[in-house]
Amino acid sequence: GYGMLLGARIILAISTGVFMVVALTVAAKISHPGKQGSAIATVLVGFNLALILGVPLGRIIAGSHDWKIIFTGVGALSLVAMLVLLLTIPKSEGEAPVPIREQLALLKSPRITVALSISFFWILGYTMLYTYITPFLLDITGMSEGMVNVGLFAFGLASLIGSQVGGYGADKWGIPRTMIGGLLFHSGILLLL
Repeated sequence: GYGMLLGARIILAISTGVFMVVALTVAAKISHPGKQGSAIATVLVGFNLALILGVPLGRIIAGSHDWKIIFTGVGALSLVAMLVLLLTIPKSEGEAPVPIREQLALLKSPRITVALSISFFWILGYTMLYTYITPFLLDITGMSEGMVNVGLFAFGLASLIGSQVGGYGADKWGIPRTMIGGLLFHSGILLLL
């Protein structure tokens, strides 16, 4: 039922957050010096491939089969991915955990607060756009279901290109210049919509 689906979605969100932090940390740690941005961008390729292939494919499958097939397939692929990670990622020592009180104390720093605010509004804009892009394409532009899949594919492809440009830019021009340029571009596109 709906309660089970909602509970599963909450657990998925928590596990995704944990995975993201660990995956990006491992990528930065095992990369060559000065190539951390590219390593992190490579991890993000997987997320972008999910947008490029997974979302349009999921819509196609949901249109002709029971939606439960999608969740079963993703669950099976996740188990395979977990096995691959266990076999390929080098073992490393953990670091001492930082208590929540110390983490929250970081918010007293204006630089940290600004960085978190930027991340918050960037992700907010991205997820809002992604949440409403299908009804926007169907209802406002009058696209067909098939063309919506093409639009979602293009959206995912643009995310893939953006990740690679961001990783290259962070390594080549530095993080501040790359972030400011990316956020200006992001804001401009949202204003155009």
